This record gives sequence, C-alpha cells and structure tokens, in this order.
Amino acid sequence: MKKLLLFLFISIIGMSFLFAQRNTTPQLKNLINRPSVFQADNPVEQSFMPVLINPSNLNKTVKSIDIIPFSSSANAYTMFSGNHLTADQTSGRIMFVHRGGGPYGNISSDIKCKMTPDWGLTFDSVVFTSPAKKRYPGGTFFRKDGGGSLRVAVSCPITSGSGWVSNGFYSAKIDGTEAADTVINYPASTYLYHINNVIALGNGKLYDLGERMYIIPGDTVRDGLYIHRGNWNSTDKKFNYAAPYHLTHLFSKKQPPVQPVGHAWAKDGSVGYVWFNGMDSLGARPNKSTQPLVYKSTDGGQVWSMMPAYDFGSIQEIRNYTWHVLSDTTICRPVFFYGYTISDGDMPGVVDANGNLHLAVTIQGGYSNNDDSLGYTFTYEPTKIFDLYTTATGWNAKYVDTLASGVDDGTHGSWTTVQLDHRIHMARSDDGKVVFTIWSDTHPSYSDMNIFPDIKALGHNIVSDECTLSKDFTVGTAYEGLALFITASDIALKEGTTYRIPVTYINSPYLTPDSMVIHNLVTGVQFDESEFGPNAGISDKGNTIVSVSQNYPNPFNGLTNIDVSLLRQEVLSIEVYNLMGQKVYEKSYGKLSSGNHRLTLNLNVNKGIYLYNIKAGDSLYTNKMTLQ
Repeated sequence: MKKLLLFLFISIIGMSFLFAQRNTTPQLKNLINRPSVFQADNPVEQSFMPVLINPSNLNKTVKSIDIIPFSSSANAYTMFSGNHLTADQTSGRIMFVHRGGGPYGNISSDIKCKMTPDWGLTFDSVVFTSPAKKRYPGGTFFRKDGGGSLRVAVSCPITSGSGWVSNGFYSAKIDGTEAADTVINYPASTYLYHINNVIALGNGKLYDLGERMYIIPGDTVRDGLYIHRGNWNSTDKKFNYAAPYHLTHLFSKKQPPVQPVGHAWAKDGSVGYVWFNGMDSLGARPNKSTQPLVYKSTDGGQVWSMMPAYDFGSIQEIRNYTWHVLSDTTICRPVFFYGYTISDGDMPGVVDANGNLHLAVTIQGGYSNNDDSLGYTFTYEPTKIFDLYTTATGWNAKYVDTLASGVDDGTHGSWTTVQLDHRIHMARSDDGKVVFTIWSDTHPSYSDMNIFPDIKALGHNIVSDECTLSKDFTVGTAYEGLALFITASDIALKEGTTYRIPVTYINSPYLTPDSMVIHNLVTGVQFDESEFGPNAGISDKGNTIVSVSQNYPNPFNGLTNIDVSLLRQEVLSIEVYNLMGQKVYEKSYGKLSSGNHRLTLNLNVNKGIYLYNIKAGDSLYTNKMTLQ
C-alpha cells in the first residue's frame, strides 16, 4: 500500500521535485499511511482512514497539533466555494458542511453537516438527501430569535445536469429532527451563481448572497447581486424567504466582473456589509486600480448604500510594506488580488465588536501610475497579506505576513477548477473583540508554489489594537506541508485565555479531482491572550525586512538580482550556501536606508541549487536559487 501511494503521488506531482530540508539535506517528500485515531459514529464509517505523513518528519515534535480524520466526499469539488466550517461558542460545537460520498458514507449529492462537541473525540451528523444534484454547500449554526435549541442552516445551488436551475435552503435541529427545506426555482435562461455563504443571525434572520446572470443569444448579462433574506417561522420550523433584494452595481465593460463577492454581519444583525473587487466608474478611481467596493446596511439589510471609493495608497501601513510607483516613490498604488489567484472564489471578511468590517486582502505595488496600467505590478515583489478594516473616517490596515510561495501554475498541483491556492480565511471571537487571519503557505526550500502548504495565522485584538506574531502551526511537525485546501471556522472558540480556531484540510490516496477525499480536523491552531502585543504583528521575519524578492532571473547564468525592502535603516548582508551547508559567497552592503534596494550577485561557483540568506539586523530571510 505504501508503494502504491508513493507511486500515485509521484505520478501526479512529477519526479522532478527534489527539495532541500531546513538542514539542507535534499529529500523527496514521500507519503505513508498512519493508523487512524478516529472512532466513527456509525457502522458505515468504521473503516481505516489514511492520513498522509512525510516520513522525514516522524522524529519531529508534534507540538500541540493533532489531525483527526472525520468524514469524506466523493471528490474535491466540495471545496469549490461556500462557508464550510463554523463553531458555536455556547455549546463548543464545531460543524463542517460538505458533500457526501467516499468511505464515510452517503453520496455526492447529499449535503452532510458533520459535527463534534468535543474537538474530535465524538462526531454526529445531519444529512440532507433531496432533491438530487445539490452542489457546493455552505452552512452555519443558529438559534431561533437568539435562543432555544441549536440548529443548522444550509444553502446550496442545484443543477439539472446542464445548468443551474434553483437554490436550496435547509434547516434542522442538530439531532436531525424538524428538518425542513425550501427550494427556490429560477426561470429558464437565467443562471444564478450561488455564493452560498449563508449567515444566520441572533434576530431570527438568515442571509445568503448570489450573482444573477441572464443568458441571451450570444451574450451573458450580469445584473448585480441578490441577497436572499429568510425569516424564521416558529410554526413551520423553517425560514420563509421574501423576494431577493437586488443590489445593482454597474461596471464598465472593460472592468472585472462582480465575482468574487462576500458578505458579513454584526452578531446582532444591526450592521451588514456586501463587498466585491472592481471599479465602479472611470471617475471614482483614487487607487487607479481595482479595489474592494463595499455596500453597507445599518437597518438589518433593508436599505444598502455604497461606501465611498478610497485611496488605499494613503494608509501608512500599506505604504510601509508595499513597493511604490517606479517613476515617483512618493506614490503608493496598491493592486488587490482576489478570486482564483489567492483564495478560491472567496474574499474573506468578518465584522468586529465595533461594527467595522475586516477584509483579508492580498496586495502588490503597482509600478505605474498611468490610467492604462490597471493591474501591472513589480514582477518580483512578494505578495503581502493585510487585515484591511473600516474606521469611523475611512479605512486602516494591519500588515499580516508576506506569502513565501506563489499560486500553483497549473502543472503540478491544480485539480482543474479547484486550485491549490493559499485559501485565506478570516475568523472572529464570538464577541467580535479579536479577529484572526488564517491561510496556508509553502516554505520556499520545498517549492516556489503552494503545493506543500503549512497552516499559518495571526490574531488582531481590536480593543487594544495589538497583534500576535504570524505563526506557523504545522512546520516542524509530522504534518508539515500537508494542509491541502484548508478551511477555517468563522468563529474562534474561547476557552479561558485561549482562542482556538477550528481548521480542516483534505487529503486523498489518489490526488485527482474526481476521486474521493478525506476531511481532517486540525486541533492546536490557537493563540493565548499573552501572545498579543504592540509590536508583535510585524511577523516572524523581524522588524527590519519588509520583503525580499525571488532572485531574478532564476535559473541564471552569471548575474542575478535580488530586491530587498527595509522598514528602517540597518546593516544588510547576504550569504549563499550549497546543499552541503558550505558557505560559497558572502557580501556585506553596510548600513542601508529604509526603502527598496537591488542587490546584484555574480557567483563564480558550480552549477546547482543554492540557498541564500538575507540578513538585516536581527531579521533573516532564506530562499533558494538555481545556477545553470
């Protein structure tokens, strides 16, 4: 069985990947089986479940991380979109919503709500089986009118096999009783992309969001977003749905479409936001690039108004970490990346205790300030993650981290339309006083693409305005590099002084998009209140190095360049090592000023793979280069 798994893995990923471990020993990342610790909750699920582990990590400390396989789906497309994972602070219960299938039972058109009240010691399920051809579910917990029994609410699009024909809304108590469904059909020639980020509030209301498109001969017409609004009916034990609220928004034909979109609400439902990435008109472009466009409601979703377009290049935190325009270094022009480049179809966000919206955004600096340079960035600038949030007067931001790897280019880890991307998520504490950003990333010594991802997170206390460090939870453990298609709960459970964030990832013995996948619960993604501090949020790269580019060209023969951005003045040096750990090059550049610097190297060494260390004060950054 071990040989079969290894053969299948190599056949998908390719035999050309030779990775340098942190001890500089080259090694192929092999996979083996590990016995399951999971006790299934019904006879169908009493089977041996594989957990893929890198054998070179078996001697590493597992820290507080553990992985619990708990369910399966017929294929990876269940992860295509939707809010899959949530938690309830009162009961401590965690729920993962997904399509069924695979060895844990049910079929791919069944919607399964898998729940645990005790962090994976036991599991139970609610399954919705009809009608057939349900896809891409999203779900949440709710209590009617803020009290009573805990229930589940699920939404999903329904296909006829040749097109999307309706949306399904389902609810039940967590024991499966009082199950009810509502199916809303759509006219022929109308296609609704159902975002399925269903949100239920303490006031007995439920909201969901979709984009509607009319199919006419030779053209597809987008006519904006539709907000589905459900009101709890205590007699029928279900939500009654009014006509969807039509949130119109017009785009220039040359601008990006509405997708991806998102919405979030304050816990009591008083304040809500709907957002998307785009440009509403040629006259309202202070950023001269696409940016988050946000609608806000302060009356429970009855009336919506658009927040003014904002010059995000004026935010000092973004200016500190993002490269400025090439021709005028006083201008910062952030370019926002969303959708299938970073987090599959999602633009994650939450609402904090003050009613402010937080978005997890990814930014690079635009190198031109011309109107015709809408999306051009510095080719070698690393992508930055920010917690971008509204204030009483506009917007502000907290730097979260710099992505160490890029998105898979489609040749190694893509599962067709389901991408192995960074899967960025946001969560909040139940009271909204702490906001978390969660994502996956691959260490550059393994790959320059995110195909061996670890789980990372950062916390932001909005009361004290303090942050934690950017923290890698799986690096150095037996589960390093295995967190494919992570999803994180929108609610972080607080236990004493600790915030615990439920996270799941998938694996498959076959690593193909149409074969079954196993869902695994990750325990140990957590922060203690003592980890928040005024200077913590600069990340584990230290307080001096803002970013370091991949050397370019790479591979190279002769000269190669590395771009470094410093937050403050510091002595900078570079060291280059071969894979035997021997230093082959060293140079000190003396004390450099804050800002951007270009280092040019001329290595007179043998062809091969080398690691380079950039040092600035106490900060250190490591990457690899190839001399050919």
